[in-house]
Amino acid sequence: MVVLDPEDAALLHEAVPEVLDALLALPEELMGGDVRRYATALGLRGARRDFLVAVGDMPRERYGRADLYATDDGWKLLEFNVASDLGGLDRSIASTAAGELCTALRPEAIDTLSLVAEALRRRSAAIGRTMSSIAIVVGSDCSPSIERMLHSLRAGLVEASGVRVEVLPLTALSVIGGQVSGIDGPIDVVLRYFTVEHALSPVDGEIVRTLVQGAREGRHVLWSSPNSSLFSNKAALSVLSRALDSGRSTLRDAARHLLVPSHPVAGAPSGPDGFGDGDWILKEATAAAGGGTVCSWEVDAPTWAAALADADGSAVVQRRVTPRAVDVCGIAYNVVIGMFVVDGVPAGFDARCAPAGSGDVVGWASNERTRVAPVIVRGGS
Repeated sequence: MVVLDPEDAALLHEAVPEVLDALLALPEELMGGDVRRYATALGLRGARRDFLVAVGDMPRERYGRADLYATDDGWKLLEFNVASDLGGLDRSIASTAAGELCTALRPEAIDTLSLVAEALRRRSAAIGRTMSSIAIVVGSDCSPSIERMLHSLRAGLVEASGVRVEVLPLTALSVIGGQVSGIDGPIDVVLRYFTVEHALSPVDGEIVRTLVQGAREGRHVLWSSPNSSLFSNKAALSVLSRALDSGRSTLRDAARHLLVPSHPVAGAPSGPDGFGDGDWILKEATAAAGGGTVCSWEVDAPTWAAALADADGSAVVQRRVTPRAVDVCGIAYNVVIGMFVVDGVPAGFDARCAPAGSGDVVGWASNERTRVAPVIVRGGS
């Protein structure tokens, strides 16, 4: 269990949604609404950019999860999974036991899944439908570990929403007369756990395009739109930082202080020292769970230079953030706090932890000692 001071919770409740709104406004603030120019500024190219530009006019959800470190220099935002391709919701109940413990200790704590269920009901009502079913939809290549986690999410959503919830691959969906159906019947809400890569896939691409078109026509809710990758893309925070430096975007001090110096790899100075002194971490734009990262301080100079040269054009390098170790039952842990935002409103916390010294990157794909923990706000929710 991770205990958060109420002052820290209040700061994050105010600052994190402000960063989210700034990210969602970037195409208008910087490019006059030209989504293609914005996507190009992120380093996106080819079919991936074309697809995201095509869905760029769909609703931008004020929904996501911020990943934050507590450091000696205050809170730092590692990345913002804006309406994350993986929904992020599984993280709120990644450990059923942890979630039950959190509820038992602080019954008035924010219930993330209930807020999501309410948001989905509002989306359904807006298109004149009553939400009677939800499908958590994954790509045809979904891993067994993710699928197991999603069945825990399914149980939580059934309780939070009171409606039928299925976990289905894209290939299990059928569309007749515009109505999407799964194994157990018609589907009103598609909770998207598939990615842009699936939209470009020869296996899943056609059904993804059908789901997008159906959402445009108001036949079902697609939550969230695939255009979220324009803002959860790790380069988006780098673009925001540069916009702040140039005065083309503004944030209040508390929100701006969350941001970590970062640069796009594309067009950056070459060589291991091209980004300046200090330690840097290379992050691939589409990486998840701590994967797709290379730390300059963990490899020799030639390896670092090769990693930069081989990186995708939308990858970024971010200055190293050194977490302040947290004592958990006598053991020092590095802790990443995840803060959920639903419809622009703070929607609860979670945490993932790894023993100090086991690596700066705390994620299942990069550190096998990563564990999940509930977050309790001392003296509040």
